[in-house]
Amino acid sequence: MVIILTSPSCQPCRISKEVLKSRGIDFVERNVAEDPEALELAKSLGYSASPVIIAPDGTHWSGLDRDKLLAIQG
Repeated sequence: MVIILTSPSCQPCRISKEVLKSRGIDFVERNVAEDPEALELAKSLGYSASPVIIAPDGTHWSGLDRDKLLAIQG
């Protein structure tokens, strides 16, 4: 399952979720502003910007990357 670490009012976060939903890809959203563990996870991966996407194969990245989102297998 995909994990997406988001922040409030984040347009790239909203678009990333829409891309995943449109493809029927299940994901868990964790808001870094409300979930201290999610914030620590983002920091531990070296990211300070949202969204942070963690794919089922363990790859991860920060920011809106449609090509990577479209490569995720459902």
